[in-house]
Amino acid sequence: MKIVRYFSALITIFVATIVVVVAGNQQNTQLSLVPKPVSVKLKEGSFLINNQANIFVAERDVDLMNVAILFSEQIRLAGGPFLQVQSMNEETVDGNSIIFAYSGNRESQITEGYRLKVTPNQILLTGNSGAGLFYGMQTLLQLFPPAVCKASKPEPGKTWHIPCVDIKDYPRFPYRGMHLDVSRHFFPKEFIKRYIDLLAMYKMNIFHWHLTDDNGWRIEIKKYPKLTEVSAWRVDHEDLPWRDRPKQLPGEETTYGGFYTQEDIREIVQYAAQRYITIIPEIEMPAHSIEVLAAYPHLSCTGGPFTVPPGGYWPNIDIFCAGNDSVFTFLEDVLTEVIALFPSEYIHVGGDEATKTRWE
Repeated sequence: MKIVRYFSALITIFVATIVVVVAGNQQNTQLSLVPKPVSVKLKEGSFLINNQANIFVAERDVDLMNVAILFSEQIRLAGGPFLQVQSMNEETVDGNSIIFAYSGNRESQITEGYRLKVTPNQILLTGNSGAGLFYGMQTLLQLFPPAVCKASKPEPGKTWHIPCVDIKDYPRFPYRGMHLDVSRHFFPKEFIKRYIDLLAMYKMNIFHWHLTDDNGWRIEIKKYPKLTEVSAWRVDHEDLPWRDRPKQLPGEETTYGGFYTQEDIREIVQYAAQRYITIIPEIEMPAHSIEVLAAYPHLSCTGGPFTVPPGGYWPNIDIFCAGNDSVFTFLEDVLTEVIALFPSEYIHVGGDEATKTRWE
């Protein structure tokens, strides 16, 4: 009898646990928000996004207009109605309104905080700054079906019901970033923009852009044209494992690669800034620089010749020569052009894995 009671109790606990887990999962699937906001309250009812909805900004502020226009454009691209952005006043604001405004906490240390309130008649997004408004807008978009954020072009005429919520949020960490290596594998400009969109969706604010490495130089430097004529290209052995790719043979054509013009860079920097993302460029030195030596062998300690490697190899003892004054002139010239393109407070200069054999 005791055994029967014991197993009955176990079964009861097991079933209760399953019910709790399932209930919890059902609640999570109702609001799939990443990253999880500080506070989320799900309310009764929903707000209808249709061609009767209007977007209002509380004042003609650059950040307010930027966020409101980005939201309107995202809805249009997803096949929804065109939501015109208007200035707010008591006469124009009525039911079915989407309002973007600054909160009363603009002097708060939580500068990236926001509050999102959705009722059946109104969506009110208030932020402590432009960045806070933008992150609140990203949370609002996550209340839509996932298709809203897809890159594909759907049929127009869509409407959506947005669940009523009261969300308060602010970031836990000031630095929230991702890294992308475009040297070992080159990605075109449009991919970079899509990558930035994904960073923005998850409220990241730093894009660490690894622009140079042994396998390719990816940024135009006007004073040194061979960096894009030679250093940006390598032989195409993409069909082989990374560490098994043979070096370039004499006369073998370099067909794999690419680079970003300075105009491309400016366009991408502006695109990121509109999404409150700072780009930190990385220019490798003194190691991970053999692609530069392939174009300018006099910057090495031996004079070359060198080729741009199509894959991985180790050790690489040929790096910028510390005893060569022309190296420092080259690096200063390069960084001068790079700094002019990127408003970031920081420029990453690598510094890792420098085998000093040639310096001895």
